[in-house]
Amino acid sequence: MVNWVEEILETVDNQPERRPRAIASDQGADHMTAWHVWYEECLQHYYLQRVQALNETDFPQRVTSSYWFLRHCILQPQFATSADVRKKRQESSNVFAIQSVAGVAFVLQLVVALENLL
Repeated sequence: MVNWVEEILETVDNQPERRPRAIASDQGADHMTAWHVWYEECLQHYYLQRVQALNETDFPQRVTSSYWFLRHCILQPQFATSADVRKKRQESSNVFAIQSVAGVAFVLQLVVALENLL
């Protein structure tokens, strides 16, 4: 058991992305042994998560997209709840829904504030 603990901890140091079950399988140990080692050492495995990076060149495009969306929300109050927008919202993070007139006013103030930064 002591040998497994050292080997498991060494594997975690060298390959932190590996899961406890896979590490135990490589060492020939029971998967619960690896979990107990992780628990006793206060270790937690992590998941890589993709996030969108914002570049300086993205800002003008987002302002343009916001103006487009606001214009459509003002001209067609039901625009934000239409099927087309729901589909676009799933495909793109640039399109967001505004459910009320207060939301439109807030976004309009936000766009004006952002425009002043340019």
